[in-house]
Amino acid sequence: MKTNDKRKNSQRKPRQRSQQDVTYTPGKAFNRMQLLLRLVTVVAVVLALMFCLSIFFKVASDDENGAKITVSGNVRYDAWSVKEASGIDGGEYLLSLNKGRIAKRIMTELPYVDSVRIGISLPDTVHIYITEIDVVYSIEATDGTWWLMSASGQIAAQCQAAEAQDYTEVVGVKINPPSLGAQAVAAEQELATGFEGQTVPVTVYEREKLEAAYSILNCLEDEGLMGKVTQVDVSNLYDLQMWHGTRFQMLLGDAGKMSVKVNALAQALDQLNEYNRGVLDASFTHWPDEVGFSAFSG
Repeated sequence: MKTNDKRKNSQRKPRQRSQQDVTYTPGKAFNRMQLLLRLVTVVAVVLALMFCLSIFFKVASDDENGAKITVSGNVRYDAWSVKEASGIDGGEYLLSLNKGRIAKRIMTELPYVDSVRIGISLPDTVHIYITEIDVVYSIEATDGTWWLMSASGQIAAQCQAAEAQDYTEVVGVKINPPSLGAQAVAAEQELATGFEGQTVPVTVYEREKLEAAYSILNCLEDEGLMGKVTQVDVSNLYDLQMWHGTRFQMLLGDAGKMSVKVNALAQALDQLNEYNRGVLDASFTHWPDEVGFSAFSG
């Protein structure tokens, strides 16, 4: 019996595991119209919000003070002058203000303004932040008039020839007769012969002279020498010079390493005594990276 049972058991087929059914659910078809509808809805909401902001937020105004505008950074000009120059009226929509146009208008009307930044505060206020030109320099135009300009060449005012001596004079280059608030432009001249014998417009050299003057003036400001240097001479691009009152003639050589040269001059001036008078050579030709001093004869 046992033998038969074993035979029967040996004849049984092995039991197979039942496989679980796998259910596949197809994804929903892409509905382009639904997506488009959602995008249109979002855009409509944004446009509606922008429309509401532009309609309801206006520059406040009253009969006494005009448009509600704050002004900061002004020293030479009073706040009222800046507001008037801006051209902003009460009732204008805040979000539609052309900030670039407003800034340009202010800088044109007020030549001593060097930069302008416009901000707004909802619901009704405009903020004007200005930076004024601290130091000006004098330069002559081709028609004999003298003008005051910033270290970057922005024309601030016209002055008399005698008054020009009260400022650091830029000589060796002349500018075209400018307008207030405009950028100084080197005057064009007749053709000349270049270093290699070719004929070139002198205006090329004049423009380079003016750029060299800007470089020197900016370096003077960085070193705190504004007002101490009475004259910057850019007649020769390879022999740039300055005068510190009547005490020191300062040689700069060419326009290379200008910041290093002016810094070296500033340090040399601190080391000299009050009775010293002479030539300070910062051209770095005879004394590389050093300033040489030679006393005036007599």
